[in-house]
Amino acid sequence: MCRLWLAMLSSVGLMALPAAAAQADATWTGDGTTPEWSNATNWTGTPPASNTSARTLTFPTLGTCGTCYTSHNGLTAVSATGLVFSNTSGQYRLLGNSLRLGNGGISDTPGGGTSTTINAPLVLSSPQTWSVGSTSRYNLLTLLGGITGSSADALSMAFPKVRDADLFVDSDMEVGPVVVNGLGGFHIGGPTWAGSVNGTDGQPVTINGATLVANPSSTSGPLTLNRGTLLLGTNPQNNGTTTLHVSGGATLGSATTTETFINDNGSTPGTDFSQLGAGGNITVGGTLVVGQGPVNGSCVALNAGDVATLITTAGTLSGMYANAPQGQILTMTSSCQGTAPQVQIRYTSNSVMATVVGGTTTTTTPAAPTPTRAKKSSGRLLGPGARLTVIGRRIRVREKCLSSVVCRGRFSLTATVRAGQHKKLKAVGCASASFRIRANHSATIRTRLSTGCLRLLRAQRHHRLTVIYASQSQTRQVGQRKRITLVLK
Repeated sequence: MCRLWLAMLSSVGLMALPAAAAQADATWTGDGTTPEWSNATNWTGTPPASNTSARTLTFPTLGTCGTCYTSHNGLTAVSATGLVFSNTSGQYRLLGNSLRLGNGGISDTPGGGTSTTINAPLVLSSPQTWSVGSTSRYNLLTLLGGITGSSADALSMAFPKVRDADLFVDSDMEVGPVVVNGLGGFHIGGPTWAGSVNGTDGQPVTINGATLVANPSSTSGPLTLNRGTLLLGTNPQNNGTTTLHVSGGATLGSATTTETFINDNGSTPGTDFSQLGAGGNITVGGTLVVGQGPVNGSCVALNAGDVATLITTAGTLSGMYANAPQGQILTMTSSCQGTAPQVQIRYTSNSVMATVVGGTTTTTTPAAPTPTRAKKSSGRLLGPGARLTVIGRRIRVREKCLSSVVCRGRFSLTATVRAGQHKKLKAVGCASASFRIRANHSATIRTRLSTGCLRLLRAQRHHRLTVIYASQSQTRQVGQRKRITLVLK
């Protein structure tokens, strides 16, 4: 009897406790007379409320209404699992107080071209993924309110559509490790203001294929570009000058491109030329592209002897660009001058410097050389880097004709293996292709691996195979032979 009475008391007590607010989805309608989140008319489902947690908040297409795409969070201590922007028209603006964001992250992948701006601060409460970009139209997401989180709140950013989306961090983002995948544009800062991605908390930033655009005086945490482009050029044409400071070290991988600009005479980074700076060690690799844009609408003629420090570090610098070894002279691209200047690349223990040495006309296409002229060529071919990636059976080799005449010839890949009881060396032909490259231009040569080479590649540890690469011009004066590694994807 006593136990029964206690059980009844417990049951009554539990019934008297207030029920916890259940998580529920909500969809914005914008039907209220004000843009406030507290106005229940603005939502279908269960509207978010102060000191509560919601699940997914969805912002759909609302037609041609005037102010319904403006949404203001006047609530306090609101959290949501994720934000979904599914609108195919209209430009959403989220204003107001901070919002805690859970593992649902942000999805801005509608079927129409949109531009979404989040002015409200975001606080990450768990690791998450953000996706930006549709399958058919351009999409833009701008973050103005600041983003914070702990070191455990890793953030993965994805661009599902190739080069069809941009994400601007026009504020300060200090979260856990940031990884950017895909081929969209990841911008730190705006055209006239600085931004930061882990520049203070020192968490790493990794780029896998995207274009990292650094706007003036922007900062980042330790930076690694495995694939993609570091674009040190701002303004609508992306040919202004800018600076990016990395709070730790920086690594520019062999599959990356660094595009930087020298636009004016002088020695001021961010004004006369773009600059990458770091507080830790820098490893340089990949390809270097040096361009020239106008200054305040006018083109400034660069003079021989002008010096620009393209990269500087408080640590040590190692490595070189594949197309710009010590002392290499490059012709500037996208030059605003009629005759594109040339720069000589120099490396020191803590910097990469470019000195203007002259110019060369780039507005005409060189004619094919006569056999007599070709024999006088002293040019050379650049060749691939230390590794090439094989997708299926397909392989692409990037070649540059560093010559005053057209480069014609063949390249070949050969693997050497031991076969038979006597361990005799046997050469297996992997691939070969003919090429024709205009003087001082680049080309990508595509071909397929042989069945025998592909079989060897699949037998190697981690799907890697070291082969001999050789290329030869029509004059047999231009060519190289080097070991490279094939990596099967």
